[in-house]
Amino acid sequence: MSITYRKALVLVKNGAGDAAPTASSNAILVSNFAPPTPNGQLIDRRVVTSTLSPSLPSIGAKTYTMSFDVELRGIEQTDTTGVKVPEYDPLLIASGLAVTATGTPVTRQRYTPDSDYGLNTAKAVTVYAYQDGLLYKLTDARVDFTLTLVAGEAGRISFSVTGEYNEPTDVALPSSPGYDATTVPGTWSGSGSFTFGGTERCLAQFTFSTGNTISPRICANGADGVNGIYQTDRNPGGTIDPEMELVATENYLNHWSETTTKALVATVDGNDVGNEGNKITVTIPKAALISVGHTERNGLAALQLGYRAVENTASGDDEFTIDFE
Repeated sequence: MSITYRKALVLVKNGAGDAAPTASSNAILVSNFAPPTPNGQLIDRRVVTSTLSPSLPSIGAKTYTMSFDVELRGIEQTDTTGVKVPEYDPLLIASGLAVTATGTPVTRQRYTPDSDYGLNTAKAVTVYAYQDGLLYKLTDARVDFTLTLVAGEAGRISFSVTGEYNEPTDVALPSSPGYDATTVPGTWSGSGSFTFGGTERCLAQFTFSTGNTISPRICANGADGVNGIYQTDRNPGGTIDPEMELVATENYLNHWSETTTKALVATVDGNDVGNEGNKITVTIPKAALISVGHTERNGLAALQLGYRAVENTASGDDEFTIDFE
């Protein structure tokens, strides 16, 4: 039987082990779907015999990796509970982010990094990836992501998931998955869409990555020698491409050479009437420029700047926020 590549479904739910997500409650809309890739340690037996024929190897510690994109959008509100978390919330949690609600009814859901989440098994995510009759399960998974905004377009988040390996099984694609009410995502455009140090600057693209280090827990007590997947470090940052300015207007190279931090704020305002929760703001209170390159955009001089999001206060866990309002 042939397998159709694009007939697919992704379910996500937080929890240790197999959290058993369901199509009715845990489905998310994705694009650029690719089935999970198995990764394993090749145990090569280089034993000496009377011939040069190789002996049968085996596969030891195994994991899955997979990637897909989601639209950067909130949830259309249909009741009086206020702003809800987006349907991909379990993936943000498994990326090491904590969420805090503000207001009654809720007016904002804010995601911030939490250094305790990376080893907390309850914050891992189970991903069920269906592909036209096949079911792949990624359990105890952790996540890294990149958020991309392009001028005049809808934003997207590209998730990279690493989870424990489970043999695929033959399972029919669930019917009628319960996606959240589909709100058309806003576009990155309009006054105030991006500020650098509190001043609007002209960008074509903004990226932000959590920069998580995801590692399997090597343990003899686990299946195949793996007992969980952990986030053990993070190094958030990204890129911006502002138009070049005179030194008197914005001295980007001096900001780089002196590592002078600047606040970066990128906003996608899709918060029309009935679409509460669809205004999304990414804030990096202190961004340090770490690389500088020159480019041009439709005949105008521009820069390619890499930045690192550094701690805002000595207490840490505050180098970025993502707000849904």
